[in-house]
Amino acid sequence: MYAARSLWKAIYGRLPVLPLLFAMTFADMTSARVLRVDRGDPSAFGTITAACAAVVDGDTIRIARGTYVGGEGGEATFIELSGVTVVIQSDTETPEDVVLEDVKLHFRDHASVDLRYLAWRATTNTAVSVVNSTASVVRCVFANITSAGGSGISADQSDVLVTDCTFRDCSTPYRAGAILGSTFSIERCEFTGNSAGESGGAIHGVGRISHCLFVGNRAHSGAAVALSTD
Repeated sequence: MYAARSLWKAIYGRLPVLPLLFAMTFADMTSARVLRVDRGDPSAFGTITAACAAVVDGDTIRIARGTYVGGEGGEATFIELSGVTVVIQSDTETPEDVVLEDVKLHFRDHASVDLRYLAWRATTNTAVSVVNSTASVVRCVFANITSAGGSGISADQSDVLVTDCTFRDCSTPYRAGAILGSTFSIERCEFTGNSAGESGGAIHGVGRISHCLFVGNRAHSGAAVALSTD
């Protein structure tokens, strides 16, 4: 009998811990937020810039259909995020429904970013730069972009996965018309009409490329790809 009471007391005494653990776990699960960007909805953020300024670790930014131009309507030309884990994507999950013009996204200091269903076009700077961070870029489009190198994506001391993306008519007078990378993995992407004045009309860097299509890319050396050995 004493043993039974002791066992019951031990179990009962621990019961209050279970709701506490559940509450803590549930709070962790629900701490990530969805931040909406929609110029037609007063309850949403009016610009990508404002949504990024409000980001905390684990958030997702969903952007409504439209064209977002840097330097107009409060949209910045350079948006920087440091040390956060974030997803930024089109609200429609359809490439080219959300177009960014002259808006550069820059991630640094151990940021972890997932970019999906976005398009950059007619931009005069690198669209996405990643420094000392990790990035996944999925089903995005980079078109008619000019920069000093890596007009679509530029990565430095970073791991970048690029999947099912399109790069067309991106250019630079130097290296890497489309992607300049330190360590990258590029899968099922299309590179058309990209150019570099020096090397890597489409890609210059260190990494792995699989199941990609290259058409009409140009450079002084490595018309499509120039792979580094370090």
